[in-house]
Amino acid sequence: MALLKVARNISKVVARNRIFAIRSMTTSNDQDDIEKKRKYYITRQDSPYALGKHRSNALELLERQPIVEVDGPIAVCDGGGGALGHPLEYIKLTDLNEGKSVVSCVYCGIKYRHKKGSAHHH
Repeated sequence: MALLKVARNISKVVARNRIFAIRSMTTSNDQDDIEKKRKYYITRQDSPYALGKHRSNALELLERQPIVEVDGPIAVCDGGGGALGHPLEYIKLTDLNEGKSVVSCVYCGIKYRHKKGSAHHH
């Protein structure tokens, strides 16, 4: 038991000396840096945007795009083609139900509808 008490006391002294050594190594410049960091975190404000600092206006831009009118019963969307596009999507315009007159591409959101006066319009 006595040996255990000695071991505990030694570990407390070593721990105190380590903490003291760490504190004594900091300079006044380090203390100034620490204070500056503290002030930054205290005065930091949350982003004024509901979705975060770097929000996107992609949905707003999609709403501005004109609806593409198609003569046939199927629209084919490639998202602009080339390396910047997406896989081909064949969109059936004949199955418009529930009062929908426009169908959107699932990849890019471009909207399609039958051209007015089209022979294939059902």
